[in-house]
Amino acid sequence: MIEGDLKTIKELADTLNTTKNRVAYQVRKLPDDGVKIVDGVKYLTQQSQITIIKAIEKLDGVELNSDKETETTIKSD
Repeated sequence: MIEGDLKTIKELADTLNTTKNRVAYQVRKLPDDGVKIVDGVKYLTQQSQITIIKAIEKLDGVELNSDKETETTIKSD
């Protein structure tokens, strides 16, 4: 069974209004324990989602969400 705080690469990309390729690039930088594979589908842990969001924010030079809002958004989806 999939935990509620896991998202696919596409789901996170849609949440951030960015491309799937951009998120996938960041996923390749993560340690293996940040990605769960279920039935051949990659799911990102909550911590991995936060790491990716922060990396994209840094690259863009903007803050997508505050940490509190990011955690709330991830938990509520």
